Amino acid sequence: MRSRRTANSPQQDIQRTQETILPDQVDNIDVDSPEQVTARASRALRIKKQKSKRVATRYKNVASTSGSRPVRYRRPVVNKWDLVKCPVCQAIVWIAEAVVQETEKSPRMFSICCQQGRVKLPPRRQPPSPLKELLDKSNFKSIIRIANGMLAFTSMGGQIDNSVTNSCGPYAFRLHGQTHHKIRSLLPPDGKFPQYLQLYIVDTDNEVANRKKAFSKGTSALEIDDNLVADLIKMLDENNHLAKTFRHARDRVLSGGAVEFSVRLVNQKHHGRQYDLPTASEIGGILVGDFTAESAGKDIVLEYKTSKLQRI
Repeated sequence: MRSRRTANSPQQDIQRTQETILPDQVDNIDVDSPEQVTARASRALRIKKQKSKRVATRYKNVASTSGSRPVRYRRPVVNKWDLVKCPVCQAIVWIAEAVVQETEKSPRMFSICCQQGRVKLPPRRQPPSPLKELLDKSNFKSIIRIANGMLAFTSMGGQIDNSVTNSCGPYAFRLHGQTHHKIRSLLPPDGKFPQYLQLYIVDTDNEVANRKKAFSKGTSALEIDDNLVADLIKMLDENNHLAKTFRHARDRVLSGGAVEFSVRLVNQKHHGRQYDLPTASEIGGILVGDFTAESAGKDIVLEYKTSKLQRI
């Protein structure tokens, strides 16, 4: 005959499972101590606070007049090579030059232009007339370097490397050492044409023609309007402090009977850092005749007549 199996009840299964646990296994069951329970609760509380803080930062309120739900603030994506204006001095700079990045409550700050607002620059002065009107004309911009060279007080100085200036290939201009300027005496040597600042003193009745000859090395066939040059000369006489000083030296020469004199451009002692504000009193000229170049210190002394160039 086939034997008949009977199904055990759930209570019988639990009782049989409990009976299989040996007495020595009861001691191996982990039981949390009060310190572990407290540490676990503290950790759970810290995690909850951190999550709450993240949610509050992520969805912080943004000023809105419509009373809509809070909007998440997102920093704008910008190109670091885009040109922007400094919020303090309005200088044009690259975004990559910012020392303080833009946030929701503060703008970008730049140090390359105004030291983050610590240097107070005066408003940009408008150029005097007729230069202001000429800068808007395209035909003047093509000859602006010629006009600037004709009215310059000094010449550029430096050790030019001629081995690359006239060589084949793309044009290259190389200097060795420090770039500086050279200034001449008040009057040219006998038999020499006036140049640079000497043109403000010598033969000013023919000043325009003399300036064209000096710039074109002996010929006056320079393609620039004489009236334009005359207007620029008049502008400098009225607005430039050095031009006024050299014009005063011209008057001393034309007065006749004057002893040989020198012009001393006074050096400013205890001058501050290079980004201090310039003032008109920082450029001074004194016409005197009772000192020599050796006693002038660091001031620039222009002698009456000499064939040497002075480096400044």
